[in-house]
Amino acid sequence: LFYVFMLFISQISMALCLRQYFWWCYRVGMRLRSSVITSVFNKSLDISSSVLFKRSTGEITNLMSVDSTRLQDLTPYLHAIWYSFYQIAIALTLLWIQLG
Repeated sequence: LFYVFMLFISQISMALCLRQYFWWCYRVGMRLRSSVITSVFNKSLDISSSVLFKRSTGEITNLMSVDSTRLQDLTPYLHAIWYSFYQIAIALTLLWIQLG
């Protein structure tokens, strides 16, 4: 009964920590997206008319919307690059211990 209770508590704490982690990551992603949109918009106002003829309005809008959204979607999974190796190593170690 003790192990069941500890498993329950560990799953609750893991869920709370993951929710907090993703909340912070999405918040950072939204700030990153806002700053990219603002930077591209300010740059599009400052460029000369000769350069503006080389780029269409659709390309500038694409930079402001699609590319900034890709950066926003990247932030929650950016840490997976380094922590996935630790998860695999721990899982293999525990499997090795269990199987003998």
